[in-house]
Amino acid sequence: MAGKQFTLKEVTDRFWSRVNKSDGCWLWTSSLHPQGYGILHNIVFGTRRAHRIAWMLTHGDIQHDQFVCRPRAANLPIPSAQRS
Repeated sequence: MAGKQFTLKEVTDRFWSRVNKSDGCWLWTSSLHPQGYGILHNIVFGTRRAHRIAWMLTHGDIQHDQFVCRPRAANLPIPSAQRS
């Protein structure tokens, strides 16, 4: 028996519900990788670090030669539309 198939909207809503959107850095509040990065396991994205999923949700796909750098402790890129 296969597990529930989630829509992209359901996964996106679930992802952002685990982000503490403060005035400064946005922090991941769920599971952490042993190296300290936020991590998410789901059927849409597979197992990915939270800052990479945040980038993909706000800016689109990450190109093969693109480097998305975020400090540990799960600081997430704030979408440009959300910046003041």
